Amino acid sequence: MAILLRLPKDLGEGVLCTSAIQKLKLYAENKGENFLAEGSKMMHAWVQTFTDEKLDRIELSDIQPEDLSAVVDFNIHDERQFEGLDVPYYDLQNIEHVKQPTAAFEDGAIVAPDHIVHMMEDVLKEMGVLSNEDTLEVSALPQRLARPELKQTVREKLGISDDAKIGLLMPACAANRPKKRIEANKFSELSERMEEAGYTPVLVAGPSDEEKGLCESIKYGSKANVIDASGQTSIDEICSLTFTSDLAIGVDIGPTHLCAASGLETFALFGKGSDPNTWKPLSQTEASHSIWVENLAELTAEEIWQSVQAVQKFNNRNPEMSLDL
Repeated sequence: MAILLRLPKDLGEGVLCTSAIQKLKLYAENKGENFLAEGSKMMHAWVQTFTDEKLDRIELSDIQPEDLSAVVDFNIHDERQFEGLDVPYYDLQNIEHVKQPTAAFEDGAIVAPDHIVHMMEDVLKEMGVLSNEDTLEVSALPQRLARPELKQTVREKLGISDDAKIGLLMPACAANRPKKRIEANKFSELSERMEEAGYTPVLVAGPSDEEKGLCESIKYGSKANVIDASGQTSIDEICSLTFTSDLAIGVDIGPTHLCAASGLETFALFGKGSDPNTWKPLSQTEASHSIWVENLAELTAEEIWQSVQAVQKFNNRNPEMSLDL
C-alpha cells in the first residue's frame, strides 16, 4: 500500500509545506508503506533541494486507487482526484478562490480562514500523523546551502565583493496577478534607498522574458549600482544567496519565501492580490514581516523603506524582542 501526496504547484506554497512533507514521509515509512508524490518535475526537484530526500514521482494516470491507503492533496489549484472512491482523502478545507473582486481581494486571490501551515497541521492531525498537542515546525532552508564555499561562489558569480552587504529585491510575480505587484519605478527607488544605507541591491527573478524585462527596467531606472541576477541563478544558488545577504524586500512570490526560510530579515508586500493571514512567509527566527495595504499601487517606496527602518531600529534597541508589522 502507499500514501499519495499531491504536491503544491507554486514554489512559495512548496516552501511552506516542507515540514508537512517530511512528517508524512516518516509516517509512511513507520507504517511500512510507500510514499508517492504527484506533481511537476520542478516541484520534485525543489523538494529534494529543500529536504535532501528524493520522492518517488508518479503520474496520476499510473496510479491504481486500490493500492492507496490515503491521498493527501496539497494542490489547491487543480481539481481533486480519486474523489468518491473508497480511499481516505485529506485536503485543505475552506480554501476560497476569489472569482469576483471584493472590498478586500481581487479576483484570483486565494484566501483561507487560517495560515496555510496551520491548515496543513490540521490535516496531519486528522490523519493521526500529529497528535492534538503537536505543531508543525516552520520550514527552514537546509544548512548545507549555507556552506562558506557556496556563499562565496554565488557572490563571485554575481560580481559581489566578500565584504559587501547585500539587499535582495524580488519584484516579479505571475502576469495574471497584477495586484500582487508594485511598479518598477518603486523598486528602482528602493534600490537607491538600499545603496544609500550601505547595501548592494540585487534583483532576484526568473528567466522568463517578462521577468528579465521587468528587472532591466528597474536597473536602468535606478541611480544605484543594481546587480540584475534575473535568470542567472538556480534555486540552490538563490538559497545560498539568501544566506549571505542582509535584507530582502519582495512581493508575495517564491523567492521571498526562500528569504524568510533562511532566517534573512524579509519584508513581504501584500495588497488585494494575496492574503498575508494565509500566505505570509514564515521564519524560524521571526525575521519575516508583512507590509499589507489595500492597494499596492498606492504604496510608495518611501513608505516601504520607512517600515523597514522602523523594524530595524526597534530590533536594534530590543535584541530580545521582534517587531512585526
